This record gives sequence, structure tokens and C-alpha cells, in this order.
Amino acid sequence: MKREFSEWPCSLARAVEVFGDSWTLLIVRDAMQGLSRFDEFQRSLNVARNTLSDRLGKLVDSGIMIKRFYQDNPPRYEYLLTEMGRDFFPVLAAMLAWGDKWLDDGGGAPVTLHHHKPGHNIVSQVVCVECGEPVEHADIQFCVGPGYPDDVPPELDIRGRLASAPVQSDVAEREGKDTRANGSGVDPGQRAAAKRTRPAQPSRRAGRTAAFPGGRVGRPIPAPGPPGRHGRSRPFFTSAPRQPSLTNLCPAAPGRLTVS
Repeated sequence: MKREFSEWPCSLARAVEVFGDSWTLLIVRDAMQGLSRFDEFQRSLNVARNTLSDRLGKLVDSGIMIKRFYQDNPPRYEYLLTEMGRDFFPVLAAMLAWGDKWLDDGGGAPVTLHHHKPGHNIVSQVVCVECGEPVEHADIQFCVGPGYPDDVPPELDIRGRLASAPVQSDVAEREGKDTRANGSGVDPGQRAAAKRTRPAQPSRRAGRTAAFPGGRVGRPIPAPGPPGRHGRSRPFFTSAPRQPSLTNLCPAAPGRLTVS
């Protein structure tokens, strides 16, 4: 018997329970581009009406959208993203950037995303919230989190492949030894703390642009919040770290874009 992903001790599995369907992702894409009415979604996606009704209902039930009455003769409703739904934007932007890199067939991004003026392109990265360094898969430790349940069924328990706590990597330790050997007397952690007032630098792929693979021009992206604390040290942990953050950066105006 199929077990619901919502029961799994993994936030990714729980998210798949909500978004693990192509129509659902495209409906959310269209909603972020300004569509809100049933007929608008149906024309944009050319999806069967019963399928669209089912997916919209599930998005409402999961809290991603709200259903709002706007016409009484005949009765009509529009579907609007909630804060929970709008907060999915960085995930879509990361998927779009990946598609632009690997699935564009050499033609470039079909549609580009801009911050608030020409030249302010959006670059999706995962960054360390402590040092601001872009993070790649090789830099990550998967650890047991504070929300891991105690009563996990044995067939779903993944603690065997997770670290019980983050540990300092061999690379970070070597960096510290090299620094002290050079006579600076400052270890990487101290150097990172001293540089946190500097803005994060764009990654090597800063010129790449995330794009929606179709649809009309979307709503303006909200203005960035206050700049984060960034530096240039390697993102290895010497104590319990905060979780990496999926961030959309505007290279022309360094800072983080938040969705409101």
C-alpha cells in the first residue's frame, strides 16, 4: 500500500506530496506571472478542465492558494497565491536556472527574469548564511535535524546515512594550518567574521539568467531587503551551522531578494 509522502521524515518528500506533479508546478508558475482565473489557467496550459479543477483544489487544500469569489452570475472564483505559495518562488527560480543551463538546446533562456531595471538579472544560488559563500553538493553535510521524529517506522528511517552533528571538514582544517604556517596567526573562522561586512560576490555563473519557460511577463519582483552578512571563507562548519539558504542574487545590486 502506498504510504503518503507527508509521513516521511524529510521536508523534500513532504514538498513532493504538494508539488510533485507537472501540472501543479505549471499552475504555480502561471500564478506567479499574474494569472488567477480558471479560464486563464486553462487557456495557458491547454489542460483538461477536470484535471485543472483537481490540481487547483489540491493547491487550495494544501494552503498554496486561496479561492476568492469575484462574480455571482454565473458564480466565478479566482485563485491567488498565499504567502506559503509566494515563498515557493526561489525554488522555481532555481529550477529555471537549471533548465536554462542544461535544457535550452543552445538557444538561451526563453524568458528572462529581472530585478527592477535592465541589467539587474536574477541568479539563483544556494549560499551559506554565515559566510555568504556559494555552496555546492561536495561542500554539504547532511545531519539529523531538530525536527526529526523519534517514532519513525524502520522502513522510513534514514538516520543511518545522516551525521549526528556537523563536523569540521579536512579541507577546512588544512586551510587553518596553511594560514598559521604563513604567519598570519588568524584562522579561517576569524577571517570570515572580519569579512562579514563585505557583500557576497556572484558565482562563476553570475551571467546566467533564470527564466520562466513560457507565459507572459510576470509581476515585478519585490525590492531587496537589507544586505546580509557575507564574506569569502569556505563554507565548512566548525560548530552547529544554520541551514544553507536558497537565494536569488541580483549581480548589479548585491543583496538578497526576498518574496513578500
